[in-house]
Amino acid sequence: MKLRGMFILISTAAIILSGTAPVHGYLYWINQDSDSIGRASNNGTGANQTWMTGFITPVDVDVDATYIYWSDISAGSIGRANLDGSDPDYDWIVLNSYATGLEINADYLFWANSTDNAIGRANIDGSNVNETYIAECGHPSQVTSGQIFLYWSNAITDTIGRAYHDGTNVDQNWITGCYMPAGVVRSINWFYWSNTTTQRYICRANGNGSEPDHYWLNLTNFAGDLLKDDTYIYWSNFSGDAIGRANLDGTDPNETWITGCSYPTGLAMDDLFDPCVHHGDVTLDGEITAGDAQLAFSITMGSYTPTPVEECAADCDGDGAVTAGDAQTIFGAALGMDSCVDPL
Repeated sequence: MKLRGMFILISTAAIILSGTAPVHGYLYWINQDSDSIGRASNNGTGANQTWMTGFITPVDVDVDATYIYWSDISAGSIGRANLDGSDPDYDWIVLNSYATGLEINADYLFWANSTDNAIGRANIDGSNVNETYIAECGHPSQVTSGQIFLYWSNAITDTIGRAYHDGTNVDQNWITGCYMPAGVVRSINWFYWSNTTTQRYICRANGNGSEPDHYWLNLTNFAGDLLKDDTYIYWSNFSGDAIGRANLDGTDPNETWITGCSYPTGLAMDDLFDPCVHHGDVTLDGEITAGDAQLAFSITMGSYTPTPVEECAADCDGDGAVTAGDAQTIFGAALGMDSCVDPL
């Protein structure tokens, strides 16, 4: 029996890759009615609707540079296979709850736990499973991440939640006024989500959650999961059995860009890279302070070795080098007198 509540319609977005993969250049999606994963080239050609099979009730899919991952609510598990689809392990992580949306970063696997109203987390190797890593969500559907924050859609409370990756500073009402939100995806300057009730829209807000536009892209069919690259935004058109695509500014929407799907839900794409964001928040605590300027100056002097994300943040002007000028601009941003090229 298929469980096709709204929490199934929605799955994870956005895939963050680095390194060399055995295969690349593909878009992946869940076909829930045929219990399969479909795959096509990133340009939409060569669609294979049954590229992987053997699932019970798959919901979402994600990839990294080496593996493809999926959630299966009837199996009660998260599965994993090589990126070419070989050696599938259908019970790689066995759960006591439903995992819907998936999100991968370099260190962790996150998922929306709709059973316990929580966000789950495990190490990227599948160890240290915590099914209620972030609690008190409102029937979360999908989860995505940026360089600082983790985001999820709360389908019952009609909100978007946000927290630091370490699970602190939880805000279950970061964006309000949604209509059973489903897919969520983050870019440098924008945050997108889909509505799945009578409101057939893809919505957009500023990257800090301000000025939400709940009617940004009007659709004929429902949009579930969302995905973006540098040029397009994509969505699973589950009511139209298709994958949709539009320009990032919302123009030229094509709701049937890839056809022949079977109740598509989750989306993933390889060859997506987490952008280097030059926002000045070197300490990655969600705000610009004098401490960020001080840390940037320490990087300049060689007394502190930054992580790649910290180095991107400290490179305030985006010229590829951290200099005293970057530290000075960050200090100006802390005083409200200046800003980096990618402001928070």
